[in-house]
Formats: sequence, structure tokens, C-alpha cells
Amino acid sequence: MFQLKINNFKKYEEQFIFLKENLPEELENYLLDVAKGLLRLVKVRTPKDEGRLRSGWEIGELKREGDNLVMVVYNKEFYARFVEYGHKVVINKKTVGHAPGFYMLTVSIKRIKRQIPRRLKKHFDKVLNSL
Repeated sequence: MFQLKINNFKKYEEQFIFLKENLPEELENYLLDVAKGLLRLVKVRTPKDEGRLRSGWEIGELKREGDNLVMVVYNKEFYARFVEYGHKVVINKKTVGHAPGFYMLTVSIKRIKRQIPRRLKKHFDKVLNSL
């Protein structure tokens, strides 16, 4: 026969209740932390002429879409997509070349995606250690 004895069960029960109640909030905090990290990376990669494009990056409002949490990082300058992906160069209604894209957001998203598992573990270890 196997017997399992758990001491301080009330303490564990309280911790699980705390996690259940605060997990959505902690997920939101984590997502905000990831968005801030992405914002830092994308601003560094953004070319700076007048500074409007670099300062135009913002974090949108957190939204719930079904089971998903969505937070958007965007640039309020209309020409940001042309700098991101490149564009053709037109002089006197004639295409004379192509300006390459900087891919500031695309590359930053790839970098932050690689960091997500480590950052998630660090964030939730901190939450669990605070119990």
C-alpha cells in the first residue's frame, strides 16, 4: 500500500486559488512586457532622419478575441509601411528604381519570438516565487 502525506495543504490550496484569480492579470502583464520589449527593438532598428518615424511607434490597447489576448504594436506615420517593406522610386511619373525595405518590425518580431520562452519562464518563476 502506498500512502501520501501532504503537510500544509491549506497553504497550497491558497496558492492555487491565488494563481487562478490572478493568472489572467499576470498574462496581461507578461504580454505588455513582451510588447514593450518589441517596441524597444523596433525603435532601435528604425532609421532616423527627422525622428518622426522612430517616435511614431506605439503599443495599442490590449484586447480579448475569444481565447486570445491581442496587443498591437504600430506606427502612426502613414509612410512606415513603405520604409518597412521598401517602395519603388518614381521621378516624373517614371519608375527609376526601388528603395529597399528596412524590415524594422519584421526582424524585431522574429527576435522577440525567440526570446518568448525564456521570458515567459522568468516571468512566471517570479510570480510563483512571490507566493
